[in-house]
Amino acid sequence: MARLEEVSRYWVSLVLEHGGAMAQMRSHRGYPERLREGTGYLAPQAEALAEPLRQTTEELGLGDLGDEVLFLWNALFDPRDILDLIKSGHPDVTERFAWRVSA
Repeated sequence: MARLEEVSRYWVSLVLEHGGAMAQMRSHRGYPERLREGTGYLAPQAEALAEPLRQTTEELGLGDLGDEVLFLWNALFDPRDILDLIKSGHPDVTERFAWRVSA
């Protein structure tokens, strides 16, 4: 779970640095569809998350969840929602959010 927490913290830091641009990249098509079609900017994210998510689901006894676990992580770490949390008075999102969600 430590690697997933590390990757999630890094993602949140990227959202904080490039948030507006990342939020604009959100598609009207669903994540699973875009992932299956090989949408270019999703590949590095999926590759970075594959092993930490596999390790975490194994530690939790959930087995192989395939692309479903990527979909769930993506839903929890939507740049628009992270930015909204910050605007709503949660400036410590990097320190707290990644840990709580991955725990």
